[in-house]
Amino acid sequence: MSAVAVAEIAPVGIVDDEDEQAQALQLELTDAGVESHIIAVKRRSFEAVIADFQTMRSGVCDHVLRKAQVAYTGAMISDHCNRLLGKPTVLITGFPMDNNTTIRLYRPNVPVVLDRESAEDVECLLSGIHTTLGELRDGRPPSRDTVRTAITIERVAKDSNIWVADATVGGWEREDAVRFPMQQLPEPYRTADPESAEGKIFFCWANLEIAEPDELFFEHFEDAPAPEDLVELP
Repeated sequence: MSAVAVAEIAPVGIVDDEDEQAQALQLELTDAGVESHIIAVKRRSFEAVIADFQTMRSGVCDHVLRKAQVAYTGAMISDHCNRLLGKPTVLITGFPMDNNTTIRLYRPNVPVVLDRESAEDVECLLSGIHTTLGELRDGRPPSRDTVRTAITIERVAKDSNIWVADATVGGWEREDAVRFPMQQLPEPYRTADPESAEGKIFFCWANLEIAEPDELFFEHFEDAPAPEDLVELP
């Protein structure tokens, strides 16, 4: 990697609730000639962690921070750093099922999510940071551009104490149902009466050009379900 490319992203802030994993990430970045700093997270407020990112140019965050005994997630940190601070931050997760719930909620502003194995490949990690930097500078690539579409709520259930919906997505090339958190829907379907959303059709914006379900995201849900006699997109 060129000195210019390194200068664009260094120093890199590292957030992980496992000290050994944080140190391993720092070591691989050091070996690649990239300065990084581990940001303490245990029992610290979200605001305090975000404040530490002010002195970083980019970041890498583990998603599940349970051992840190905090109420927020790495997805929340990554979303904030990308959306509000303009500091390209990659998310790492060892739990792929979280892509359906607590990660998908923030995926509009988190372009790159790596599994733990991929994050151990420094070239993959650095590529993820630069991909995120490119999106912050130039806007979303075609695969993350969104269009207005209809989604049909097939089932509503609880997943790890989170209300979720399994929905089919109009205009997407795959017929698989996709799970997402009900928190994205308007009330009363968000919290007051989530189960009443079952069978209803909602309009939102989604990145339909993407092939992998884990990378699909929804945003800007309309305030009410579509008319009940709607059976397909116009």
